[in-house]
Amino acid sequence: MRVLGPRGVQAGGVSIRRVLRGAVELHIKEITIAEDAGVYECYTPSTDSKYLGSYGSKVELRVLPNKLSVSAASPPIAKPVLRSRGAVAASPPLPRVTLSESQELRLTCTALTETQEHTHLSVSFGVSGTEDPGGRAAAQEVIGLRRDFAVEAGGRFAERHRDHELSLAKLGHRQYQMALGWLRPEDAGLYHCTVGEWIQDPDGSWQQIAEKRVPLAQVAVRTITSQLLVSVSPSHTRVSSGEPLELLCNASGILASPLPHVAYAVSWELGKEGATEGRLVAQLDTEGAVVLGDSYANREVGQRHVSLQKLGSPPGSYRLRIESAQPGDVGTYWCVVQAYVLSPRAEPRQVATGRSEGLAVDMTPEDSGHILVAVERRIEVLILVKEASD
Repeated sequence: MRVLGPRGVQAGGVSIRRVLRGAVELHIKEITIAEDAGVYECYTPSTDSKYLGSYGSKVELRVLPNKLSVSAASPPIAKPVLRSRGAVAASPPLPRVTLSESQELRLTCTALTETQEHTHLSVSFGVSGTEDPGGRAAAQEVIGLRRDFAVEAGGRFAERHRDHELSLAKLGHRQYQMALGWLRPEDAGLYHCTVGEWIQDPDGSWQQIAEKRVPLAQVAVRTITSQLLVSVSPSHTRVSSGEPLELLCNASGILASPLPHVAYAVSWELGKEGATEGRLVAQLDTEGAVVLGDSYANREVGQRHVSLQKLGSPPGSYRLRIESAQPGDVGTYWCVVQAYVLSPRAEPRQVATGRSEGLAVDMTPEDSGHILVAVERRIEVLILVKEASD
């Protein structure tokens, strides 16, 4: 292969690779206007006695100045110094963003080109599990704007895009914003923005002439499970038959500061001593409706007066009230809180379950008072009999 132009083959700068039996590829690592623009000829010498076809072909390479600039706009981050295509110089420490599961992540990227040619930009937001400033190791595309203005989500994010949990919008002439809602724990990682500049050749094909990438933020996602703490009070109680029984459940932390798109179901369960699970007493579902367990609402027992309601204070408190306690209400009670994320289109997704310690409920024996009266009367009779005999 011969190269017509001012630049020759240098160590590591230019390489040739065979791609097919009758085809080779010329690769120049870092192209420049001064050294690489010109006419290139691919030529193969012939050993035939006469020419049987074309043994060479020429192509003119135009090198355009790289006037593509890319920077992070939100959250604030200093603009790194950019070198050649795809290269990123050392930058200040990445901003760290911590959000709770179900919240929304918004990141903005600014892209601008000052080339005089008619070019199109492609903008892609990606995530990786590394803090490498380039963000190229194990990178996965979240969502991107293609050179033909189509918006596409990558890999596992495609379904999120269809469910309207993920979007990409252009703000003004330079900014592009990704909005990833209903955050999940697996969404944590290093987010970056990659911008490509494309030009259309005379034959109608598109060629990428520049690419730059900037890191946006290191994102951590707090799970709802880690924030959901369920407790009950009192730790032990005794009730007489026929008296009302009241138990309190508190879901601290997460319910004190409500999260968007999250609904909770609160249940009380009853089991015998030593059990780890029990039967349902009552549940307040995600829509606020109370559902009684089978033992508290059936044809044999009718419907007992059992209520479960959310209290205004303290936040995250729920009260179970059984109007007339019975011997069957004795045992260990647990409060169970289930958290669901409500997507705009998908089915509710359970993301966490919190379970309290057991609360023991005993019942005062019904005839203890009658036994005491009978003993007192027996003593009184014995005393009278003794006095009469004297």
